[in-house]
Amino acid sequence: MADYGVLLYGYSKEDMEKIKGIISGAIDADVDVISASGMEDEQVNEILEKGDEEHFLEGETKILMFLGEFTDKMLQASMQAMPTDGEIARPIFCTLTQKNFQWTFTELIEDLKKEEAYWKEQKDE
Repeated sequence: MADYGVLLYGYSKEDMEKIKGIISGAIDADVDVISASGMEDEQVNEILEKGDEEHFLEGETKILMFLGEFTDKMLQASMQAMPTDGEIARPIFCTLTQKNFQWTFTELIEDLKKEEAYWKEQKDE
């Protein structure tokens, strides 16, 4: 098992493979990837325990949660390495926290969407 991982939501298996390569290259380390697809009613900690590495489903909402001991520099490199040309839809980025660890994935999605809307509004002002 790698020291670094990401939890993805809303991506196909093909896109997952691309994202895994992008992040592994950006941080120069192996990265494990697990899926939260179809697990909206489960708590984040339960999803992490299951560690589903097979069931990736395309969806409208895209989320990438960093797992493990990513440094700030590694987080920045990973986010900057994600394409902006539309080849892969950019996700809402987040990290695992003590607060969101116990949330259902639906609660996480709702919180991230609110936060994204807030920052977009701040940027537009």
